[in-house]
Amino acid sequence: MIGSERHFMTSNTRLILWGAFSLVAVSSEMAFSAQAKPAKKHEKDVPADTDQDTANGESVNLLAFRGSLNAAYQTTGGYSITPGASWNPVFHVSNNFGLVGHLGLVEYNTEIDTHFTAIEYGLLAAIKLGESISGELGGGAQYWTGDGGNVNSLTLSANIIFNSSPSNSGHLRPFIGYSGVMVPKMFTHVFRVGIAL
Repeated sequence: MIGSERHFMTSNTRLILWGAFSLVAVSSEMAFSAQAKPAKKHEKDVPADTDQDTANGESVNLLAFRGSLNAAYQTTGGYSITPGASWNPVFHVSNNFGLVGHLGLVEYNTEIDTHFTAIEYGLLAAIKLGESISGELGGGAQYWTGDGGNVNSLTLSANIIFNSSPSNSGHLRPFIGYSGVMVPKMFTHVFRVGIAL
């Protein structure tokens, strides 16, 4: 079982898209400035009409989504290739560092021609590595429902995101990623490639 006795199906993978995935079409250009204290102005560096928190890069983006193709491989030999979708709100602490939430769904197939949904959740630290690239590292968990055995397993994740625009807002950004899912007796490697909005 996926999680105990079954393994991933080796053929006939299914592509399932969720209604939530359609939310990717929503523009993510609406960033909400986090203002825990009154805004101050730098006399030299910041124009008079610029919010201090915005100038320092501190903001919250609730309209951040990702779609990906996931290739999962278990140490027992099973595998599954299926799509995934996630909501990834971002708190920009500064222009170079942020915290990224992760709440997603992935559909996995089993060797007995059934499928189950994995619910992913976690938190990642994001750091700007250059003008056109950033990295994320963090952890969380995957909960495998139904034929997955109702197993909740810890995950460690890393992503590389390629930024085509300095502002990043409203632009599609390709990314690659990896998660190690610590399923008892069936460590699962998940490789993904996708688009972040």
